[in-house]
Amino acid sequence: MPNVVVVAANQRGEIVRYFESGETAPYFGSPMARNSEAGRYEPAREGRQVASTGKILAAIGIANEGRDGPATLYTDSLAPERGLETCDKGAGALTQGRKALVSFACSLNRPLEWRAAQLGQERVRRLIDGFGFNMPPSSSSDDATPPSTAAVRGLIAGSPRRVHQMAAVVLAALTEQGHKPVAPPSLVKAFDYTHHDAPALAAVAEQAIVPNRLIRREGHAMLKSLVSAPLCYRNGGQAHGTLKALSGWCADGRPDMRLHFAKTGTSVTTDPNATVDTWITGGL
Repeated sequence: MPNVVVVAANQRGEIVRYFESGETAPYFGSPMARNSEAGRYEPAREGRQVASTGKILAAIGIANEGRDGPATLYTDSLAPERGLETCDKGAGALTQGRKALVSFACSLNRPLEWRAAQLGQERVRRLIDGFGFNMPPSSSSDDATPPSTAAVRGLIAGSPRRVHQMAAVVLAALTEQGHKPVAPPSLVKAFDYTHHDAPALAAVAEQAIVPNRLIRREGHAMLKSLVSAPLCYRNGGQAHGTLKALSGWCADGRPDMRLHFAKTGTSVTTDPNATVDTWITGGL
């Protein structure tokens, strides 16, 4: 039986819905990343790959740069002969340009990896570090995965709570709340520190992220287009994104919805049919 976790938080980061089919609380971090003596979770030891939810970081980097629009073409070495406006893929014999909107709606690795590399590895690494994710392990700098590849292919690691916080940061930025710190979602309303545990309070505060420090206001329109595309991208009146089944929730078609974005991710082993984790994160 798969371990299913569903968590929703309000705009203050308070978890208002929590469901878990197991009993290990993986939302808050992998058991292997917890100190066996103290029981405290150590984020630096987290190894759970976030899969294609990491493409949100690529979307932020692209939007921050301010060069691209939704129709900007990205080189796709797995492009199909026809259907470039859909999620169709080719066999690797044809290279063509795919629109940025299509690339993100369909979670296409090749074109987004090509574009993210152009951002510069230091810039992408700052986003990975800024959101608190871990780079894939490597024995030396020579065999280290480039940050752009790690982000787009979701090889970076973090807890589901960390991924949830990333979505909350994007939501805050796109709803003009980017000046306020966004803490990781929590079931704990407050801590009362009465003695030497005060440094722990500082550690909690350090986990908060101020969206405006990572997401430029000038890039909000492009970022909104990219992160909404998995739900809302249409061509010829037909939805094509990875979350097209939820297209009825798009803000354009609902008077009660101002913004809705989401991103999927599927983590696999060397066997592409052996799924380890399936992710969906987003905000509305």
